Amino acid sequence: MDFNLKVEQTVQKWSIALVIFTILAIIVCTLFPFAFSLSEIKGLGRIIHNITFITSRKDIVGNLLLFFPLGFGLMGIKSQGKPDTKILLSLAFCSLLSVSVEVLQLLLPERSSSVVDVLLNTGGGLIGIWLFKQWGPPLIIQTDKILKQYLSIRNLSLLFITYTLITLFFAATGITINNWRAKFPLAIGNDPTGSLPWQGKISDVWMSNQALESKDIKSILKGQSPLTVAKEHLINEDKRSNTRDRSIIYNLQS
Repeated sequence: MDFNLKVEQTVQKWSIALVIFTILAIIVCTLFPFAFSLSEIKGLGRIIHNITFITSRKDIVGNLLLFFPLGFGLMGIKSQGKPDTKILLSLAFCSLLSVSVEVLQLLLPERSSSVVDVLLNTGGGLIGIWLFKQWGPPLIIQTDKILKQYLSIRNLSLLFITYTLITLFFAATGITINNWRAKFPLAIGNDPTGSLPWQGKISDVWMSNQALESKDIKSILKGQSPLTVAKEHLINEDKRSNTRDRSIIYNLQS
C-alpha cells in the first residue's frame, strides 16, 4: 500500500473516532441527566429571561476543552472541498452543535443557557482546527504507533484491573461528613451562585454521617421517621439552637 494513502487512512480513522467520542462527551457533559421538561418553556419572554450572558472560570476552561477535540477531528476527516471551505464547515458544525446544546439546556431545570458559552465553544473548535493545521497528521500517526505498541491485551487487562481496584478502594472508604472540605458548600435546592433557579419547597432536612442503605431511604420516603430508621447515624444535637441537625435525607415538595 502506498505510504501516503496509509497515512491518510490512519488520520481518517482516528479523526472519525475522535469526532464521535467528542460529540458523545459533549452530550453527556452538557445535557446530563437528560431530564427534559417542556414546562420550562413558558413563552418567548421566559426563554429570553433564561438566557444569560455570563459564565464561570470553570466553564471557560471546560467549554474550550470540550470543543477543541471536535474541531481537531473534523479537520482530519477527508472531504472534496477546498481547505478554506473545510475550515469554515468545521467551525460552522462546532457552532451549530453548541447552539443546539444551549437550546436543549433551556428544557433542563438544572442547566442554564449562555450566549458566552456558544462563543467559547466555537472558540474551542477554532483552537482544535488551528492545532490540526499545525501538527495534526504527524501527531495522529505518532499516537497510532504508541497505542499499537503499548495497548496489548495484557496491558489493557492490567489497566482494567488497576482501575477496578482503585474504584473499589474509593467505594469501600466512602465519603462522610467527617472528611467534607470546609470550602466546598453543601447546597440544597438552589446552587450557591444563584444562577440556576430551583422551583420547589424543602419541608424537612436530616443530616447523617454516612450514606443510608436503599431500604432505609425507601422506608423514610414512605413516611417512617428517620429517628427510628437511622437514629445511630444522625448528627448530634446542635446545642446552640437546641435543635437537631438533620441529614442528607430530605423531603422535597414541588
